[in-house]
Amino acid sequence: MVVALLEYKSVVWPFQRGDLFRLIAYGMLWLSDHQRRGQRSDGDRTERLAVHELTLLLAVPSINLALHDELAELGLTLPTAASGYHVVEGAPIALVVIDLAAVAEREDDDLLRIFAGLPLRDIETKRWLNEHRGIKGDTMSTHATPDLFGYDELIRRLLSNYTPEQRLEGLAPEQIAETLAARPEAEQVLALPDRLLRALSADYLATLPADVQAKVRARLAR
Repeated sequence: MVVALLEYKSVVWPFQRGDLFRLIAYGMLWLSDHQRRGQRSDGDRTERLAVHELTLLLAVPSINLALHDELAELGLTLPTAASGYHVVEGAPIALVVIDLAAVAEREDDDLLRIFAGLPLRDIETKRWLNEHRGIKGDTMSTHATPDLFGYDELIRRLLSNYTPEQRLEGLAPEQIAETLAARPEAEQVLALPDRLLRALSADYLATLPADVQAKVRARLAR
């Protein structure tokens, strides 16, 4: 392998039908563009790139049904690989599918867990993420910022690594109250402690959605 072309599919933008067709087409275009021998500054000419010198890499959080279907439609075989690196059989260009979830767990790599959408285990990785979430208004930053596609999903996944107590750490009571006040009424009710839920009238509880009523009954029955 001389050149590798990598496509990464994220948790918020997973593999979809057509993605593998496009990746193989990119590989063909790359090969086509490198069949002409260009002039180098030293007077020599560049070498043509052979098919066996190019490898396509498809990194996915996990191997989903859409990928399986597209491989089957192309007549390609995806061998089982405990390592998470699947060398596809029958592809016109060398193709490796990287199952990031499998690789992250096998190699116990917390940074890879970020790309696979898995819960983090290392406090150092959590600290690194906090430092790289971006600064509002910093036009030179390469960090994740709210204007990027998938930012909200990224933040939700980051928060899932923390306990409720850790999420609320540093917030004043009025800030918590303001945040709850902005949520739908049903969510505000569920945020109440059990002793205050018991003070709500049956008539009022009957106005809430059925699933909320069921959660309230379950909590009060404990």
